[in-house]
Amino acid sequence: MTAHRGARWEQPSESLACPRENIVDDEITFDALLPRIPDGFYDAVVFSAKKVLVFQTRWVVMFTFRIVEQGPYFDVELPGYANIGSDRKNSVKARSCSKLASWCRLIAKKKGVRTDRLSLKTFQDFYFKVEVSTVRRNSRQRDLNERDQYSVVSDIKEIIGSLKSDR
Repeated sequence: MTAHRGARWEQPSESLACPRENIVDDEITFDALLPRIPDGFYDAVVFSAKKVLVFQTRWVVMFTFRIVEQGPYFDVELPGYANIGSDRKNSVKARSCSKLASWCRLIAKKKGVRTDRLSLKTFQDFYFKVEVSTVRRNSRQRDLNERDQYSVVSDIKEIIGSLKSDR
């Protein structure tokens, strides 16, 4: 049925509708919606970090940051992602200009250790000043609906304290 200017919309007849027995009443569950907070700078700690293979071609470290700054966003957990690189013959090496390498250099400078390698567990030793931004596009660079936008930690700006005493 084609709509013409000035034509009235008519309810489709029952014969056009899908028979009820063709639709299975299955329940679908969804992951929890990622939080959205205002863009800006917050004090946070790393709650978890793990290396994952995405799209079966690229390694990424998935961080979970917890906001520890007093206020309305205290205890909110936000994801943060840092690319490592491609999987070439099972060797994973981050580029020296990557976000992850920059974050590791920040920690290595604070700890006074070598800058070419660092355990992910080391991130749990510090309080950070992080930059939070809103994700507005999906992985295919298509705009997300307002209701689907979420916050991520886009950068670690500085170390503001230590969670472990240096003995």
